[in-house]
Amino acid sequence: MTDFATQAQPGAVAMMRRQTGKPDQSGALRRTVSILDPLTFLLRLRVAPPSALQKFEVIDGQGLWIITMTPARIEADGAGRALRLDGKAEPINWDGAVDGERSTHAFSLWLSTDQFRTPLRLVMPLAVGEARAELVGLSRGRPPIRVTPHPLTQLPHAALLASP
Repeated sequence: MTDFATQAQPGAVAMMRRQTGKPDQSGALRRTVSILDPLTFLLRLRVAPPSALQKFEVIDGQGLWIITMTPARIEADGAGRALRLDGKAEPINWDGAVDGERSTHAFSLWLSTDQFRTPLRLVMPLAVGEARAELVGLSRGRPPIRVTPHPLTQLPHAALLASP
């Protein structure tokens, strides 16, 4: 399954879903603000991190989300500093009504404080723990930067692997 979208003007999105062996499904999404895809949303945060509470509308596949971001702040991160952004993704239907079939998700994103604002870590708490993605190495033509991953739990790993 592949979703295609074009946004001829802010908030006017033409959608098409293509599935093998099935006819294409078309739809139109009308909102009052520009709709971002997940990669454009990430780029927007990197280029201009929010300095005040800010809301974005993001579409992933055909799922629409209102993502509220708090102001970015600098905090210690291992051997250096990082820009931390906290957000909350709330699912909505295309008409703007709350989507009761999907869950709201809080998340935190850390970016480097240099000119690139490289994504360093994404953490999303879940009912069973947390989902975490971390950058563990980076090279821009200079010696690579090595980052030590943080353990997912504070428990000794041997206790988790011990057999009964």
